[in-house]
Amino acid sequence: MPAALRVRLVDLPDDILLLLAELLSDTTINRLLQTCRRLRDALEHALYVRNARERNSSALQWAAYCGVMGSVKKALAAGADPNATRRRSGNLRPDNFAFDIYSSSILRNLPFSASLAAAAATGRLVIASVLIEAGALVDVRAHGFDSMPLVVAIQNGHLDMIKLLVASGKIDINSRFFLQRDCNLLNFAIPQASVEVVRYLLATIKRPDAGPDDWTTPLISAIRSNRVSVVRTLVESAKIDINKPDADGRTPFIWAVRLATKYPTMAQLLLDSEEVDVNAVDRTGRTALSWAAGLGNESMVQFLLETLDVDPNLADAQGTPPITHALKVGEISVVKLLMASDKVRTDANEQPFGLQKDFLCYRSAYYRKYFEEHKDEEKLEHIVKLPDTSVQVFGLAQHFLFTGDVIADLRVTPSYEALVNLWNLGYKLEIEGLCDRALDAMTECRKITSRIPSTPLLVQVWKEAPEGSAIRQLLLSWTAEYMRSSAARAEFAKSLPQEVLSELVVAMSSFERNTLGDRSHGIASRKNVHYLEAVDGEDALASSKRSRRVSAVPAQAAAAGTVRADSAPVPKNKGAATATATAAAAPKAQKRRSASAYLEGRTFSTASKLDFCADLLTRMLSGPGFWTRLVGPFRDPVEPAEDGVPDYLDKVKRPMDLMTIKGKMDRRAYRDDDEFAADVRQIFDNCFTYWKPGQPMYEAGERLQRTFEDKYSHMNKWIAKMGGEEGE
Repeated sequence: MPAALRVRLVDLPDDILLLLAELLSDTTINRLLQTCRRLRDALEHALYVRNARERNSSALQWAAYCGVMGSVKKALAAGADPNATRRRSGNLRPDNFAFDIYSSSILRNLPFSASLAAAAATGRLVIASVLIEAGALVDVRAHGFDSMPLVVAIQNGHLDMIKLLVASGKIDINSRFFLQRDCNLLNFAIPQASVEVVRYLLATIKRPDAGPDDWTTPLISAIRSNRVSVVRTLVESAKIDINKPDADGRTPFIWAVRLATKYPTMAQLLLDSEEVDVNAVDRTGRTALSWAAGLGNESMVQFLLETLDVDPNLADAQGTPPITHALKVGEISVVKLLMASDKVRTDANEQPFGLQKDFLCYRSAYYRKYFEEHKDEEKLEHIVKLPDTSVQVFGLAQHFLFTGDVIADLRVTPSYEALVNLWNLGYKLEIEGLCDRALDAMTECRKITSRIPSTPLLVQVWKEAPEGSAIRQLLLSWTAEYMRSSAARAEFAKSLPQEVLSELVVAMSSFERNTLGDRSHGIASRKNVHYLEAVDGEDALASSKRSRRVSAVPAQAAAAGTVRADSAPVPKNKGAATATATAAAAPKAQKRRSASAYLEGRTFSTASKLDFCADLLTRMLSGPGFWTRLVGPFRDPVEPAEDGVPDYLDKVKRPMDLMTIKGKMDRRAYRDDDEFAADVRQIFDNCFTYWKPGQPMYEAGERLQRTFEDKYSHMNKWIAKMGGEEGE
């Protein structure tokens, strides 16, 4: 600027300078301030006033984020709002501002939070104190956890900042708000906070172990994050339940054993507390030893066998003991280790059957191969165990070997379950003719009892029997006949998994009501009622994840009193069955309008929806809650070489991961919530494109997809609860 003009500006009175400043841009005024003290003294305050009035107090936000105390005080003195927040929105502008005030390089990286949260994230105590005195809100709930100063301070491990915020008296660290939002403050500290922060939270929070049923406890989070010192601190605290399980029923000790190959010291840390239940079981009934054996971790199995109270004979919900899990995965060294232990009762429930070796080899191709492979073993007696075969089933097989028949007495017919297991044994041992005889016995059983297998057994056969096998075709044909003849076909169809139902539809397309087999046996024409035995509580969880099932037989069948199910008789109370049918036909009472119906009539701004998306993404990545066990495989970009999927980029044309989405969210790259949801769903599309159904990664993608879609569907409810404003 020419010197002559500068002199004239300096000589102007302050009121004239202020009038001129109204006509100048912020950039021009900043340059004038740098020329001399006279202009700085005259115009600096006016610049801060304009920023507070027209620029969303962005100067205060910048000063708090960068730690410039002088600018913080000047901005507050000029009337800056200590609670002004940079909001996420489609056009990146706060409400009532005509242009993007955050587009400059100086303000571009400011966090989407108020000034106090920015100071808390960087641990700037003095600035935080000044902001609190100026009226900054400590208990901020409107924009999610990532905008709460206390949560931000905990996540970044700033102990003094945490103490300052709690001491302010403006936030209750034991507020029920956190638990109502499925949040535990201690969990925020687990990933990277120091032991001192964890100890302070343990001392300050009344219930540091509290949380919803479907969450990951702080101790489990620490074990999975390999925070050895934090685990030790939590174990020493009387407020932490060392045996509290997660949503899958897995205790901290089970997790420590499962992760022992990565983090070998965790299990010993827990055992040192002398309070660990070493025989605790998860929802599938598996103990820590069962998992160690199934994973083939020989050193951990040895460690557990040497632990005083470990019971190596506890079977899971399917009746499978640890030694069988080791056998299934071919971990022979683990099997030998268990067999050598005097704790393992390998013969507790076993029944010996003596068969002549040559005779057995003559009838079984399986044993011909087996003994050919062990021909060098000189033994008077060979012991071959079948741990998954019951005494009854092998007895039926032995009876067939000597007589050629399965049913010895038609007055005492085996159950369908026993006959299905007999077919499986014949298929496994390759005993010629046994599978056919087992199917003949099932047909005879149906003729005698006038019933067909229950839904769980049908589903079991569909899952375990080879595709196209005779037993699968037989049971599908029976099921198709039932679907054609029963009045309860709709309820029965609902009880079947989708994949079974799909194959059943194909079978029904070529089904005839009276099959040739039925005519040859002279079965009287009647309807088959598929009655399902009631299953309660844990028994329901243990049965192959059944869908909804038929809860009662039709009234007509109950009146006849002649048709019953595989595992339960027809109810004798005719009146009860009739009452059930009558009640089902009654018109439904009109329901009151639900809260979700009320929300459907409201619309919310794009900014509020993006706030929800950012909060949901934060919960997915920050650790607390049930997300921890879901997002792992999808958190970071796929590295084809390192991850063992060299052809990944050949099949997946648009890779996507949660950290990439977070980067886009932080850069304000999303114009609306639909773009955010599209990227998350791209992760699922990629997973289902590369992996096949039934593979662990495919199933992990399905679990994450179900959980995300469920949480995402509650967007409007979340915004309304957090006080979001309606859109225009």
